[in-house]
Order: sequence, then structure tokens, then C-alpha cells
Amino acid sequence: MTDEPKLSIVMPVYNEAGAVGSVIKSIRAAGIAVPHEIIVVDDGSSDGTGAVVEKIANDVRQECRIPGENGRQECPTPGNNFNGMIRVIRHDRNRGYGAALKTGITSARAEAVMIIDGDGSYPVKHFDEFFALSAEHDMVVGARTTAVRNEPKLRTWVKALIIWMLKVLADIHVPDLNSGLRLMKRSQVSRYFHLLPDGISFTSTITLILLSEGRPVKFVPIDYFARTGASKFLPVRDTMGIIILIARTFLYFNPLKVFLPLSLAAFLLAGLVALLSILSGKFMDVTTVVLLLSGMQLFILGLLADLIAKRRS
Repeated sequence: MTDEPKLSIVMPVYNEAGAVGSVIKSIRAAGIAVPHEIIVVDDGSSDGTGAVVEKIANDVRQECRIPGENGRQECPTPGNNFNGMIRVIRHDRNRGYGAALKTGITSARAEAVMIIDGDGSYPVKHFDEFFALSAEHDMVVGARTTAVRNEPKLRTWVKALIIWMLKVLADIHVPDLNSGLRLMKRSQVSRYFHLLPDGISFTSTITLILLSEGRPVKFVPIDYFARTGASKFLPVRDTMGIIILIARTFLYFNPLKVFLPLSLAAFLLAGLVALLSILSGKFMDVTTVVLLLSGMQLFILGLLADLIAKRRS
């Protein structure tokens, strides 16, 4: 078997002691044909997650007869096609979901990096399929088809609102903005590390960046299961964060998509105020002029920002 993996599976975990073991074992039993490795990043867990993963990694190392982490990888385990080893990386404190992904992606030895959550909510049968699709796509995303059934209603409504915003503001159709099951190219994602947050919005941000850049992104329907343990999603804080990142991403890559609608809204409001003023017999010239000037300033700012963005790219 090859010494170098073609696929690195990165699993960020934080206090997932009750689920991470079964997820790793499911991956091992999935019969993945692509030579691969598993990188588990323990993001400062306090419930013994790190110890659970370390034990599994040590058992696999003994099972595969690997003398050390840099030894030749041979793993003829019966009943599965697991041909890599498990590497465990531990943060000394909780740094966030995005920070854990950055650590795992940086440590990956393969160019193709597949991420999966360690809470048991994602299927493990799509690794070979996503790897094959990555030949023609910069990112392959698992679009959750059963998310409405297994997610809290508030979280589902928030996602629907964000997807609607993207469709209206940018004419971008995103079946699943922040799925935790996706394949990315390590060299490409690393280019945007300075823009990608350390928190839960990492996946949303990289999706918006690649779509804004016009890169080929493939969405593949997948099942989605009820997670083991409590969700770490905070509706108010995380929703505001995602809305802000949408605006920030478009301002960085395609600012006209933000400034142009605002400019048109100001012009339309100015026209409406003028019409109402004429009908009422009292023309509000100051308000109309201020709105017209605001619309013009927003339009000019958008043009300047667009020139800067294009010059930077």
C-alpha cells in the first residue's frame, strides 16, 4: 500500500466523548477505497474526548503493526479497507471550530481534505464519491436533505432566511451553506486562512468565498441524523455572525452586490418621498435631496470598492 494518503479526513471535536468513538469506527468500517488518513483535532475538550480518541489511535497502531507515526502504513485489518492511521492533535484550550479545522487542514498530508463532525450526525458513505467529484470541483459539499426533520425549528428558519438573502442579494443558490461534511483542496483553502474565522462560521465563509470567486462548487444531497449530545449552536449570536459574514464577504469579493441594492433603495425612497410630498401639497425638498445624495454616494463607493477588489484579485 502507498505510504502517502490521497485523502485526509479531518474531524474537529469538542466534548464529543459520547459519539466520537463510534464515528471513527464507522469510518474504519466504511470500506473507503482511497488511501486515507484520519486527523482528529481535540479542541480543548474537558469530558475525556481526547483520551477516547487516543485509545482508538493506539489500538489502530497496534492492529496495523505500525512502529511509529512515521512508520510504513500497512493495515490489513479484516472486514474493512482502512489503510491509514489516526493522528490526534490537541489544543490546550478551546479555540473554536474554525481554529480546529485550520489545525487539521494544515497538518493534512493529502491535497484533498474531507471534513466531518464528530457528533454522529453525518453519514460516512460518501468519501469515495466526494473524492471522485473533486477532480472537477474545487469543493464538494454534502447538502443535508433531512435537516428540517432533525434540527430545531429555529435553526432551520435561520438557515432558510440566510439562503433567501443570498438568492435575493446575489442570485446565488446555496442548498446548504454550512454543512459540516465537505471535501476541499488544502492548498486553495489555506490561501484564505486570514479571512476564515476561528468560530462556527468557517464553513459558511469558505462557501461564500468560493462562490463569490466563481469557483466550481458541487452540492451532493446527503442524509442528516440527530446528533449525539447537545448542540453547540447559539441562535442569536451565531445567526448575527453569519449575517455579518455574508455582508463582509461580499464587501471583500464583490462589493457592488452590497452597495448597488442600497443605492437603488435610497433612490427609490427619494422618489417615493417626492411623490408623497407632491400629493400632500408640501414638497420635502431637503429629505429628497439627502436621499438622492446618499444613493449617489453609495453607488460611487460601490464602484470604488469594486475597482479595489478587482485590482487585489
